[in-house]
Amino acid sequence: MTASSTRADYLRAAMTLLATDGYGALKVGRLCRELGLTTGSFYHHFAGLPDLVAALLAHWEEENTRRVAVAVAEITAPDQAIGVLKEVAIALPHAAEANLRAWSLRDPAIALVVARVDEERRSVLTAAIGLVVGRPQRAHDLAVLGHSVLVGFQQSRDPGDLAELRRLMDLYERLIHAESATSAGSAENAASAVVAAG
Repeated sequence: MTASSTRADYLRAAMTLLATDGYGALKVGRLCRELGLTTGSFYHHFAGLPDLVAALLAHWEEENTRRVAVAVAEITAPDQAIGVLKEVAIALPHAAEANLRAWSLRDPAIALVVARVDEERRSVLTAAIGLVVGRPQRAHDLAVLGHSVLVGFQQSRDPGDLAELRRLMDLYERLIHAESATSAGSAENAASAVVAAG
């Protein structure tokens, strides 16, 4: 890394440290050593460590939630949206997110951001699933289930075991499509009942 490093370089290094060593590793000196830079370079980009943390949280929220929501909103095929969201979920920085969640238990400011990201993700997922299953309450429940599986994986399993996560997400995707088939079958049965009654 050179002296021309940018804010983005610091944010990437901070996310890596968060993933590997936890939030306690986010120190100015440690970041500068990781990048091979002086503390003067750090203070050229950030007012201090709290400024870096705020930028890191904003970056995490933007890259891993809002930008995804915009991309999914542009997809017209419901089945395609579910597939895109599955791949996004698998590609998240799981170790860093697990440590962010641990950090949020000790810092109310971090907790607010994590809660907002979780709510945004559930909202995007609910909307996408709703297009597939057609029932708002069931879409909500399936979104909560899927989000809970993701967070549970991050907290209780090896965040680096993406093969296991993919198996779980594949199973979850099949569950959504099974609900879609159930909904379609129920609609057909209802229609048949109406025709028979007529």
